[in-house]
Amino acid sequence: MSGVSVGLYNISKSFPGVRALDNVTVEAYRGEVHAILGENGAGKTTLMNILYGLLKPDTGHIEIDGKRVSLRGPKDALNLGIGMVHQHFSLIPTLTVKENFQLLTNKKVDEKEIVELSKRLNLSVNPNAKVSSLSAGERQRLEVLRLLYFNFRIMIFDEPTSVLTPLETDNLLKEIRKMAEEGRTIFFISHKLNEVMAVSDRITVLRRGRVTWTGRASETTMEDLIKHMVERLPAIETKDYQAGREQVLTVSDLKVRSEKGHLAVNMKRNSIEVYKGEVVGIAGIAGNGQLELFDAIFGLRKTEGGKVLFKGIDVTHLPVYKRIALGMGYIPEDRILTGLAPDLSVKENLIMKLIDSPRIKSMGIFLDERRINEYAEELIREFDIKTPSPDTPVKTLSGGNLQKVILAREISMKPDLLLAYEPTKGLDIAATYFIRNKLIEYAKSGGSVLVFSEDLDELQNISDRMYVIYNGDIVAMFRRSEFDAYKIGKAMSGIVLAEVS
Repeated sequence: MSGVSVGLYNISKSFPGVRALDNVTVEAYRGEVHAILGENGAGKTTLMNILYGLLKPDTGHIEIDGKRVSLRGPKDALNLGIGMVHQHFSLIPTLTVKENFQLLTNKKVDEKEIVELSKRLNLSVNPNAKVSSLSAGERQRLEVLRLLYFNFRIMIFDEPTSVLTPLETDNLLKEIRKMAEEGRTIFFISHKLNEVMAVSDRITVLRRGRVTWTGRASETTMEDLIKHMVERLPAIETKDYQAGREQVLTVSDLKVRSEKGHLAVNMKRNSIEVYKGEVVGIAGIAGNGQLELFDAIFGLRKTEGGKVLFKGIDVTHLPVYKRIALGMGYIPEDRILTGLAPDLSVKENLIMKLIDSPRIKSMGIFLDERRINEYAEELIREFDIKTPSPDTPVKTLSGGNLQKVILAREISMKPDLLLAYEPTKGLDIAATYFIRNKLIEYAKSGGSVLVFSEDLDELQNISDRMYVIYNGDIVAMFRRSEFDAYKIGKAMSGIVLAEVS
């Protein structure tokens, strides 16, 4: 490392009612990977958005190679050689992969180079595919590839591994280290502390918009970093295998088409079984049919073959409302578009499945405002939802609190089966622990959970058993005693199709 490449000095930024950054100073050197750590809302992405020109600081300034710069927008950042992988996608859905690459340059993009780069990193992508046809995980991989393709001298990676397998993650971290050794400056944001410790030279920790610690990665521990990030963590629940033999869900021979028209789920080898009191994980790389699988189980997508049995009842062709009535709940992939009604209040989102319930009615007929408020306030307390009031529009809450609203609504219905799709994606360590604990608590109380997460560590932490989905088929099953990240990762990649135990 030699010389300060990027300096952000005394940066402050406020939004209505929130001081996102408070006099933050960060210096990054040429040839280093500098991690920015902190909970959701700590100011990490805001700080990086200022460096990329998406936001202007209220006070403070930026220096590149010792020269003060003014960034009027991302175009100025790109001209200075600054590129960014965004936590929330910056791609244009109506364009192809190649066309999205072309947006960042006046030179002709080489399709063969895109393919070669994707193969080198095991991040396969079709340059001629429309971005709108890609899953969330595929779009994230595309963001990473696009940044690496242009080889910027200053690179910002905001949660780049959230949808990658262990093998893909290792390849990307090696590539990041290689780029730093070639003299580039890398900013790396991740909630996965093992990755931060593995790839970073130095680390800056933010808490509530202020720097609480800066130092070399070699001079700290993960335990110390957590203490710098959060004031208090929830106790970690443990899940001992206590499932009964009462079968809650069986999915067999299922065939489901994606929105693109191809057979996204094509189960030929094995069935999925979930028992009472059990947390069952589904592991797979984005785009291998897991979203279509969950949607089909809940009735959001039609099936072309196979059966879904719920509590012994064939629900394969039943509408969603009947599955809900039978005791099925769903935490969907997209909190805002699918999970919530963003323009309604927190309390309205909490009670939307209870409109016909006597719990919120007087005389069994009329909605009772007092009962509604009491019910909402009880859930807000139990699930630690940070909101000014139950009447606050839900869209104004942070990502972690949005997820807690969905979790509170679904668990309060006491479903026999809770489907949870990426329940902690993009959340900070405290919110992640909280939601994992709630899922485990729910299973311990006799509920059943089928969960998909692209965070393999998460699945290993909370699952009793784990199925692997590859190319729409269930190719492996691992019991808790058999969990091995690399064996599971290989099955996820189709390298080794492990036999189901």
